[in-house]
Amino acid sequence: MNPTPDTGRTRPTLDGIGVPARIGGFVLGLLVVFAAATGVGAAVGPVDEPAGQHTTGHSTGHTP
Repeated sequence: MNPTPDTGRTRPTLDGIGVPARIGGFVLGLLVVFAAATGVGAAVGPVDEPAGQHTTGHSTGHTP
């Protein structure tokens, strides 16, 4: 840990971690974030129905 010059506190450094481990941690973090986003998206609403093809049971008065 290196002391910061203005406060005297120490902060963790990544000097002991190699590049492959840093990249692996970054990729793992991205996977966690995207998995959480997919879970929230699946819980919020369906993605099976295309936009504009809602069946509400109401007649629009238009005939094809």
